[in-house]
Amino acid sequence: RIYIMGWRDGNDYLYCLNAENGSILWEESYTCPNYGRTANANKTHYKGVMASPAIDLDTGYLYTISCDGDVYCWDTTNSSDRTVWNFNLHTRYSNIPAASPEDYGAVASPLLYGDWVIVEVGDETGNVIAFDKTTGAEAWRSANTDLKGWGSPVMVTVEGKPCVAAMTRTKMLVVRADAGH
Repeated sequence: RIYIMGWRDGNDYLYCLNAENGSILWEESYTCPNYGRTANANKTHYKGVMASPAIDLDTGYLYTISCDGDVYCWDTTNSSDRTVWNFNLHTRYSNIPAASPEDYGAVASPLLYGDWVIVEVGDETGNVIAFDKTTGAEAWRSANTDLKGWGSPVMVTVEGKPCVAAMTRTKMLVVRADAGH
């Protein structure tokens, strides 16, 4: 299976494709604007969702983020009700400023690590925030409060310790991801 996102006519679409022939096995959609609410960049170059989905092969849960900050957890194994949980970053965190001089909305793909789905939010209370993969509850947030960047967070190892690295608008952020940090 291949999972991809797209946007058309005021909706984000999640497609599950057959990897052998590209046929659509199923699709889900939800209302979403064509630009994120903080977007102030040149809108002739893009429209709709920009983040790639991330799948947890152990649970079959798939995580997506819309350009407007809609974070979804989908159960790819359930054919009747795929939505496990969802929330909007702007609703949950009211202090997400537009990155200047240009902001494209939410562009970073979610990162899965352990029990967390990690997202670069860019909120004034934390740039990188981890959420529980099964409930969507906040697990932790970085002390760094830089504006969000345009890249997705990744896992790196620094001096033997697991860390999350993210490019903020102005610098490289590295956050320890081991117990107690």
